[in-house]
Amino acid sequence: SHTSDWATIFHKGTETFVRTPGFWLTANKSALHARFTGNWDSSAGIEELGDGLLLDKWYHLTYTLSDPEKRLDIYIDSEWVGFYCMQNVKTQNVVFNDGPLYIGCTFAKGFNGVISNVRYYNWRLCAQEVKEDFFNKLIVYGSKVALVHVSTNKYLSANGINSFTILTKVVGNGRKIDLNNDVWN
Repeated sequence: SHTSDWATIFHKGTETFVRTPGFWLTANKSALHARFTGNWDSSAGIEELGDGLLLDKWYHLTYTLSDPEKRLDIYIDSEWVGFYCMQNVKTQNVVFNDGPLYIGCTFAKGFNGVISNVRYYNWRLCAQEVKEDFFNKLIVYGSKVALVHVSTNKYLSANGINSFTILTKVVGNGRKIDLNNDVWN
């Protein structure tokens, strides 16, 4: 059955309302709850998307967020299923942070299930790139190339060869991995 509490898919930040990006499953029915911190709202985004995910089924979930485009988009299995747009595009902005990216847990609660093949890009994927990602094709965007970490098989992105400061730790299942001094291919 669905958990009676909220479950974290991922959360980047050091506090409850430092959450850009943040992605959860709601209590009791596992509906998608996509949030981010804005300069006008510490918890902006999609409250509850759809009727909830089915148990014992794999999903390819994609969360895209863009401050220049002022929008958050959600895809399930490469199909666009929901979005959130900022209303006042002149004054409302996404507030990004340098906090750790928690996958499958936060500093408080974890995810009861399996999360696999996490990819974190430093640009907003367009619909075509989401589809390419779903079919495991290499995504190249200008000078930005997705990199896969050898030991964790997780994807990171870099804008140029020397920009490895985008993500420094992966946290999941209570295990922290230092990515600064590891091997990439």
